Amino acid sequence: MVRPVLLFAWRLLLGAWVGALLCFGVLVAPALFRTLPPAEAGAVVRQVIPALDLYGMAAAAALLLLSYGEVGGRRTWVRRGLLGGMGVLAALSFLAITPRMEALRAEAAGRISDLPSTDARRQEFGRLHGASSAASAAVLVLGLASLGLQPRPRARP
Repeated sequence: MVRPVLLFAWRLLLGAWVGALLCFGVLVAPALFRTLPPAEAGAVVRQVIPALDLYGMAAAAALLLLSYGEVGGRRTWVRRGLLGGMGVLAALSFLAITPRMEALRAEAAGRISDLPSTDARRQEFGRLHGASSAASAAVLVLGLASLGLQPRPRARP
């Protein structure tokens, strides 16, 4: 059981994370690529993704800390696993996927899309882009599952 103020903090942290991912992936990114040239849209996305990942790593740590006040039943351990997975995926994106994509972009003088489709850098960039999208989608799914397993408020005496 959890105190109401901790439950509110838990809902706020996780809801903001899931909501930001959903809003960015469904509304913002597609709108950017519909209205801006690809290089400009990509420049905006390159600013947003690391910020989402940093928030995700911090939120995962905070959410896991909040869960340690709970009795460790099966539901609690499943939720901790989901939150831990979300944090690991955010860290993977921030520490491995995004830096490698940036290195490839630098090697191509910022113009990945101008490289021939057979170029190894363009192919690796495409794989990393897919991995980044899959990681974000997985974080979103795990987050929605976590929201469905939210802590139960403490019963009033």
